[in-house]
Amino acid sequence: MLKNDNKAVEDYVDDYNECFDKVFYGYSIIEEIGLDKVINKAPRFRQWIERIEGLVEQK
Repeated sequence: MLKNDNKAVEDYVDDYNECFDKVFYGYSIIEEIGLDKVINKAPRFRQWIERIEGLVEQK
């Protein structure tokens, strides 16, 4: 299933089509390749996670 670490999330889904839903497939993808790898390869995702962590730390 995995082709290359430098590919977009969509490339990890067999038979990608216009109906790809990151919310639906995201959990399975993270389970397969690991959250650390996603965070290291996806800067916007990393920023989103850091924003959430910052909100939690403020409470």
